[in-house]
Amino acid sequence: MILVSRYLVNIIILSTIEFYYPEIVTPYPNREVQIKDMTEAFIMVVFLLIYIVNSGKRLYLKEKQNTIDIIKQHRISSEMLKNEYNNKCEQLSIREREVFLLIIKGKTNREIADELYIEIGTVKSHIYKIYKKLGTKNRKETINFVIKHQ
Repeated sequence: MILVSRYLVNIIILSTIEFYYPEIVTPYPNREVQIKDMTEAFIMVVFLLIYIVNSGKRLYLKEKQNTIDIIKQHRISSEMLKNEYNNKCEQLSIREREVFLLIIKGKTNREIADELYIEIGTVKSHIYKIYKKLGTKNRKETINFVIKHQ
């Protein structure tokens, strides 16, 4: 594209010089030959401009389609993540969901036990089941699971 642009600029410059100072570039036998040569150069420039515009338009349309495809892929991927999150969260019991929300808030086992009025052993049991159902191994992975699916 840059090469074509340079070529176009060179043609315009040479055509201008040739028109105003024909003796410098090409000695013409008469004005009619010069006009014919200039007309051919002008037509070449017009076709070159048409080519450049069409090339730019093709590139624009291709990039536009690529952008649309990327957006579609992102939407599909986003929907898949949401569905995965919803399916895994639906497997949790009501009490496990309560514990899960408190884990996400950064509560410790003792704070969860105190807030839900249950024993720490029960909290640990719920946490173990949550990890198993979500496919995580610890609190950090569980929080990252939530972040990834938001």
